[in-house]
Amino acid sequence: MEGNGRTIILNDEGWEIITERKRANVDSQKKRGSGDPRPSHVRNFLDCVKTRKAPVLNLEIGHHVSTVAHLGNIAYRTGRKMVWDSEKEQVVDDPVADKLVGTAYREPWKLPYGRRSAV
Repeated sequence: MEGNGRTIILNDEGWEIITERKRANVDSQKKRGSGDPRPSHVRNFLDCVKTRKAPVLNLEIGHHVSTVAHLGNIAYRTGRKMVWDSEKEQVVDDPVADKLVGTAYREPWKLPYGRRSAV
């Protein structure tokens, strides 16, 4: 992510702020992470179950962000541009690409609502 005079790099390994020399009103910083985000996500989930509070990360935003990433992968795999219907959560007029959106579940498991399972 880039902003005015600085860039932030954020991933599971930590974060880093890099400032432009001529605009260095904020010092460059670097913080190492654990490299494994799962323990903190599990702790947050368990705390939310106990307290009924919302999780740290917004699930709806996470869903939309991951959808964009998945659609990029599907477009790459199919080699085609796609039109995405966000209301129906399906690829428009491309059954091959749309089939890659769902997940085939092993019997007897199924997704009871929302997105249908892939065939």
